[in-house]
Amino acid sequence: MRTYPVLTAWYGFWSFLGLSAYLYIRVLYRFVGPQYDVVTSDVRDIGDAISEVYLKPVGRPMHFKPGQFLYISFDSDAVTEEPHPFSISSSPEQNSIRLSIKRLGDWTSDIQKIERGEPARIWGPYGHFSDIPLREHAMPLLMIGGGVGITPFLSLVASEVFAHRKGPATLIYSVPNKDKQVYADELRAAATNVAQLSVEFHLSDESGFINESTLQAAVKEPLEHHLVMLCGPGPMTESIRSLLLKAGLKPKQILSEDFQIR
Repeated sequence: MRTYPVLTAWYGFWSFLGLSAYLYIRVLYRFVGPQYDVVTSDVRDIGDAISEVYLKPVGRPMHFKPGQFLYISFDSDAVTEEPHPFSISSSPEQNSIRLSIKRLGDWTSDIQKIERGEPARIWGPYGHFSDIPLREHAMPLLMIGGGVGITPFLSLVASEVFAHRKGPATLIYSVPNKDKQVYADELRAAATNVAQLSVEFHLSDESGFINESTLQAAVKEPLEHHLVMLCGPGPMTESIRSLLLKAGLKPKQILSEDFQIR
């Protein structure tokens, strides 16, 4: 490498940039990011291995747009303190922030042991998942949430700004069976309150995986005219993305929640 000083400098620059990014996310982020103090007001087990955590602000509240996510670190003996990202499942108009957390490992399983009144710190809000759908408010919208991937849509369809969309909107809530439809009643209520919203329930144990026919049957206009939002398990979202592209949608019409901080 000494023979090529420019190449050495180039590799050095990118190594420094990568190390700096790693240190920011893993070490400095929790001290210098946009952060807010909250207190845990309730923790509920609602079924399908999902824990709902309700957070009340201590001091200034965190203002967010529907569909955004945050990082949270609990000051509790129940879990370790490292920050974890979660979509916000409550609307911006609600008095508390709700997180719907799937119990997939030790940390998420121990969430249920957190007690009321225990403090936490949140960073955010982050994400632009709902920006285009709310800006292009006349365009037909198709939302597909798989399992706990329904969480950003819970926030979106309950928000005041969504209620003012002009175009038709369809939400498909996909789970294996009815026992896992823990947010079915909440979504039915949202569809009652928002005239342009329709909610469809897809049970993969009965109907198989979502395909093009499933999607076209759920919407009134041709599929290729829609803006589509996807959130759920990776294999599901990638499969649906592929079939949407084959159906004639452009990549910019397909939005996925990737938890990007930008």
